Amino acid sequence: MKRYQFKGFTLIELVIVIAILAIVSVAALPRFLNVQQDAHDNRAQAAFAAFINASQMYHSVWLVENEPSSAAVTGYGDGNIFPSTSGYPRNVNSFNPSKPDCPELWENLLQTDLSVDVHSDPILINNADADVVSWYRANGACYYYYKSNIHDYTTNVWALEYQPLDGTFQVSHDRPLPQ
Repeated sequence: MKRYQFKGFTLIELVIVIAILAIVSVAALPRFLNVQQDAHDNRAQAAFAAFINASQMYHSVWLVENEPSSAAVTGYGDGNIFPSTSGYPRNVNSFNPSKPDCPELWENLLQTDLSVDVHSDPILINNADADVVSWYRANGACYYYYKSNIHDYTTNVWALEYQPLDGTFQVSHDRPLPQ
C-alpha cells in the first residue's frame, strides 16, 4: 500500500501568517480611512490653483493688449471681465472700482463643476449649499472657502484670499476667520 505524504502548511505557519496580516492591516487601515479627506484636500488645492492660473493668464493678456484701463480683456470669459488698475480680474459685466464681483469672477474665470455662492459671514459658511463660498471684505480682497468637507464649525477648511488690486494670492488651511 502506498503512503501519501501531505504537503502543505502547518498550523503554526498559518497562525504566523494571519498574525502578520493582522499587524499590517492595523498599521495600514488609518491611511486608507483618510483617503476621502485627501480627495477633498486635492480638489480644493486644484480648484484654487486653477483660479490663480486663470487670473495670471488674464493679467498676461491684459499686458499684451497694452494695459487697457477700464475695458474688458477680450477673449476671456464672455469678454465681460474688467481689470483692476494693475490688470488683474476684478469685475464682471461692468467696471466698478468700489468692489470686485467675487463669485462672478470665479464663475467666469473657471469652467468647473464646483458651485460658488456668496456669503456674508465666514463663521456660518456651513449653511451654504455651494461647494465654494465667496465674499468681499472691506480690505478689497475676495475670499473663497472650499466647504465640501465641512462637518462642523471647528473643521479646518481650504481658503483662498485674492487681492485684485495687486494680484496677490494666499492659500491657507484654517478655520474660518470672523470678518
